[in-house]
Amino acid sequence: MFSFKFTNITIFSNRSYFQIYGCALNQGYTSCEQLIESVRQANVHNCAAADVEFAVAVYVHPYMNNILSVWISVSQLLRKRM
Repeated sequence: MFSFKFTNITIFSNRSYFQIYGCALNQGYTSCEQLIESVRQANVHNCAAADVEFAVAVYVHPYMNNILSVWISVSQLLRKRM
């Protein structure tokens, strides 16, 4: 039904090199500000590591009567120390 396009596939084939933390949020669309606040409350962006990377994916599913269901996936990737 929906797909995510990843630009760096090596992340998933080399999972042993990364610690991956994140969450998926689903809610109805009311405003961009409300969606941004939901992402902030998830607190995935709060990381003090210097080498952290982030990934975001968004999917919007339309329903009748101008109703939108918004899925947001937010992740942080930390390189493991070897």
